[in-house]
Amino acid sequence: MLKQLRFPIRFKILLTLLVVVTTVVSVITFIMANLFHEDKKAYIHDLTSSTSLNAASKTETLITGYQERLQVFTRLLLDRSIPSRAKAKLLQKTFVDFEDFVSISLYQNNREPVTVFDARMLESKGLSRKDLNRQRAENPLPIKAIQTGTIYIENSTWNKDLPVMTLAVAISESGGRAVTIASARILLDRLVRLSRQSQVFDTYIITDDGTFLAHPADDSIVLRQKFELPFALSDILGDEQLLGVREYSQNGREYIGGFAPVQLGQLLAISQVPKSAAYLTAKELVTNMLV
Repeated sequence: MLKQLRFPIRFKILLTLLVVVTTVVSVITFIMANLFHEDKKAYIHDLTSSTSLNAASKTETLITGYQERLQVFTRLLLDRSIPSRAKAKLLQKTFVDFEDFVSISLYQNNREPVTVFDARMLESKGLSRKDLNRQRAENPLPIKAIQTGTIYIENSTWNKDLPVMTLAVAISESGGRAVTIASARILLDRLVRLSRQSQVFDTYIITDDGTFLAHPADDSIVLRQKFELPFALSDILGDEQLLGVREYSQNGREYIGGFAPVQLGQLLAISQVPKSAAYLTAKELVTNMLV
């Protein structure tokens, strides 16, 4: 006959204590890991939000500076009291001082635009005035929309060696009636450097149709690619305040993104980070605690 196994009372007490301690430690580990994860999530969301807001603020400052410089060019071009030769020298010096500007065009009374440009810059890229005119003929400005006071900005890159944007505004006379459209092609170098400042977040500046104006990768700008999201960008651009952070899927990956509208030119600043990278520390903590 088989003898019935009997466990000493001490063994039963130890086993019970082991189960209780294991259960309590497991519950504490789960609670701590969950609290850490939630705290890390809130931190990442706040950091993403502030990063996008900072990018939007810097972009707005940069665009404001460009707009003021464009007005300087416009006043100089429209000043009839300056002799032609002296005006040409002043324009040449202004292009040197405002090194980001490639060309300026003025549209008046439905006539052909008057265009001045930095000849040395175009020559260094193997381009000419004909290339500028061809690009604009293929991509005409929305003159009527600009005349209403809209600040128009677009990615106008047509040559891989010359990433540029177009900034166009209506210039009013003393009577308040807009009679001149001033349009400038401006290098995107400063905006691109802005998008590359963070080593953690991918920062983008996009136009109202989603086209990249600034991106860490040059190809996205040269090819005028668009930012694809599962929700409408018009919903974001319609809000005057910072919309905060959203979690979304893009190209099969999960991201945390912060969105901040730029108050000029209907632009949007985006800062995003993969969720896997954002929560990597939390996952390592849980693994170590489980071990």
